[in-house]
Amino acid sequence: MGIINRDLDLTERNRYFSRRIGAVATGVTLNVGVIGFVGDLKALSVSIEGISGAPTYDFRISRFIATAGYTAISAGATTLTPSVYGTSGLQNFTLASPGSTLLGFTTGDQLMLISGGTNSAVAELTVAYVVQATSDYKTSLGV
Repeated sequence: MGIINRDLDLTERNRYFSRRIGAVATGVTLNVGVIGFVGDLKALSVSIEGISGAPTYDFRISRFIATAGYTAISAGATTLTPSVYGTSGLQNFTLASPGSTLLGFTTGDQLMLISGGTNSAVAELTVAYVVQATSDYKTSLGV
C-alpha cells in the first residue's frame, strides 16, 4: 500500500535532466529545457566531443513575465571552457551560493545555453542538470 500524507524530503524532490545537442558553433543560444515546476538549480554539467578551438559556455534563465515581456536572468553559473570528455569527463559549473535567487525557476522558465569562443565548435555537447522542486508538486506545466 502506498504512503499517504507524507512530504518528500529534499533529495526526493531532485529531478535529473539531460540533453544532447549536435554541432554547436560559436555564438549560438540554445534552449536546453523547459522547467515545468517551481524549483532551484542544484547542479549543472557539460560533456563535449569533437572539439575545435576553445569553446566557452554560459547559461541563462529565460523567463516570460506578462507585464514585462521576455527577461534573461543569469543562471548563477560561471563561464566554463571545457575539455573533451575523454580528457576530463563530465565537467561541473560553479554555481552561486545555495539559496541564491539566481538559481530559482518558476513554471515555464527555460534554461538557455550560450556558446562563445573564437572560431570554436564541438561536434556534440551534452548538458546534464538537476532541479530540486521547492515543494511536493502535483502538476507540471499546469497538468
